[in-house]
Amino acid sequence: MRAIKSGMLKKMFLSYVGLLIPLFIILLAAFHGISEEYKRLDDSRLSLAVNQVIEAVDKKYRDLLTKGAQLSSMRQLSPSAMLQGESFAQEGVRVLSQVCSYDKEISDCFVSYNTGTVYSLQGSTSMDTWVKKTLGCSGTDEEKMRELIGSDRKGIALSGGKSGSGGLVFHFPMGKTLNSREGSVNFCMSAEEFAQLLTPLLQVEELYVRIRLDNGQAMYLNGSGEEGFSAILEEEFPCEQGREQWIVKEIDMEDTGIAFRFCWKYSSIYADVTRYHIALYVLLSALMVLSGLVAFRISLNYYRKTEQVVRLVGSGRNGIRREYRDEWEFLQEAVRGIVRENDASKTIIEEYRTIVRQQGAMELLHGTYTNVAQAEKLLEACGQELYGEYYAVCLICGKDGREPQIKRENAGMMQEEIYCCDQLKGCMVYEFLLQMPNDDEGREGRKQQCGRLTGLFAEERDELAVIISNVYEKKHMIAYAWMETMERFQEFVSSRELPELFFCTRKLEVESWQRIEEDEELGRFDRALTEKDADAAKKALASLVREEGPDREKLYYRCFCLLRYMITFLQNQDSEKGAETLEKVSALNLGDTAAFLSGMQEAVEEICSRESDPVMENILEYIRNNFQRNDFSLENVAAQFGLSKTYVSRLFKKRLGIRYIDYLSGLRMEEARKKLLETDLTIQEIAESVGYFDVPGFRKKFKQTYGINASQYRKTKGI
Repeated sequence: MRAIKSGMLKKMFLSYVGLLIPLFIILLAAFHGISEEYKRLDDSRLSLAVNQVIEAVDKKYRDLLTKGAQLSSMRQLSPSAMLQGESFAQEGVRVLSQVCSYDKEISDCFVSYNTGTVYSLQGSTSMDTWVKKTLGCSGTDEEKMRELIGSDRKGIALSGGKSGSGGLVFHFPMGKTLNSREGSVNFCMSAEEFAQLLTPLLQVEELYVRIRLDNGQAMYLNGSGEEGFSAILEEEFPCEQGREQWIVKEIDMEDTGIAFRFCWKYSSIYADVTRYHIALYVLLSALMVLSGLVAFRISLNYYRKTEQVVRLVGSGRNGIRREYRDEWEFLQEAVRGIVRENDASKTIIEEYRTIVRQQGAMELLHGTYTNVAQAEKLLEACGQELYGEYYAVCLICGKDGREPQIKRENAGMMQEEIYCCDQLKGCMVYEFLLQMPNDDEGREGRKQQCGRLTGLFAEERDELAVIISNVYEKKHMIAYAWMETMERFQEFVSSRELPELFFCTRKLEVESWQRIEEDEELGRFDRALTEKDADAAKKALASLVREEGPDREKLYYRCFCLLRYMITFLQNQDSEKGAETLEKVSALNLGDTAAFLSGMQEAVEEICSRESDPVMENILEYIRNNFQRNDFSLENVAAQFGLSKTYVSRLFKKRLGIRYIDYLSGLRMEEARKKLLETDLTIQEIAESVGYFDVPGFRKKFKQTYGINASQYRKTKGI
């Protein structure tokens, strides 16, 4: 071990030295070369953008010059015509509008004949009003603007706003005079419109632009990325100091009278390299040496920990008699063993996930969940979800009764399906949930999904029997769709003629009747069963399982929901007799209504005949006889039997699964409902007769219980 450690340390030291020296030299040269190259590229990029801007400005100026010459040549805009009268001036303004209205970059256009009147796209106005109010000029800017408008030479001046944030005025003489008065055409362009010509520069961040005119005026702009350009003050424009940190381009457009100055600041790394390159090289050298020492230290610690791992693994593998060349070969073999054990653990976990996934699918398909959300959470824990808007159930089995075999290459695809397996009538049946984007009235969507699912099996298509339910929109109807396929499956098994593909044609419109969970009769059955009142429970049961005439689907779904309720109720009972009753209830045949009702009544008798708590029975009887009292509180009931309030509250939670106040409210609401239907008492009289002296509170509680207020309930169902 010592020889291996010494040899490894020497190799580590030599390898680091041999690597760091040439790497250090290469990095220094590359750092300097890359910095210079980036500077050159940035300078070229700015030059390209500047050239594009100059071409755009020159093109725009020549367009305005051409437009000015066009307007000067028009007879309607000649001094002799415009000064002849108001009607002629209006005709000239109309011509001016026709020529200039199509140029979106021109905010306004006006002509002047040095008469004190300006003719623009808005009409005629005085020179003073136009310069001061329309153009927004004052002080020196006003003087320069007046000088420009009265000049016989073309030129440009800034209008309005500090630092020329208002815009530019392009002045072009007409070359026509009348009584020594020469006319001129003038185009107005706002600072925002002029900044559009600088669009190519937006790819350059933190750019400053100075636009200086022949008359000494200047406009200052600043642009950053996609935010565009905005006007800034002169003092915000970068000065000559720190020039080595800036790329500066100066362009003088003599023909237009505009001089540009573009200033772009280097990023800090380029400027610092230029100024402090020697210091950076020294710092880089120190960092290289430090990083080498740190890396060597890390490698040394890694070696020591590796040595400890080898010793630990060796102490735990005493049963191995094989001789290894060195510790590394031994450690490699140990890692292989860990990987094998990890793979085995993954296999076990995946098998467990498959079991949980099928359990969630079975609860969803068979309707044995307490609510749909619980089944969804179980599926989500295994990476599956209900994403469809409509649902159907597909049942697949072998025609000859043998279990269909999944193709090995399709095992992964099966994990994406929501399905479960069940042994029914001696046949292994695969039950799949189909999630549909629509109601699939033409069956095409279900046929496509059926073809996809049958392709997962090794058997030929004609060797498989497929039964597909109708499509339902509600999630709680998935179990009904499953029962639909089960009923057809039982019929086909009995006749020994399993179809290759069968679509169920019977369909229940769930919106046409009240859901079983909201049924008043089920509420009475639940209370009677909870209170172990066998007679009341059987009476409510007979009312629930009643013939619905030709609409047998409703009866079938009632029986199914009632069966699901009983299974859930019995699963919460902790007794051997409860387990026996659960087994009997689970075996009931939904297709035989008489046998189903008889079996359910027997289950009710078994549940209600179990030994009960006499204290609880006495409390329930006392509440049923006295719930009409207004002061009937939990404290009074507990005091009546010499018990504590907390004990009685726990007794209700344990025996009935509800709070005392909920049980009392249920009795009062049931009695109030009966009186609404069977008497002509007023709402106030009924409320007081069941223990409510707060009539608004009674109305609110009644609506919470039955979904409508008491008056509407009496009108729709009673007197």
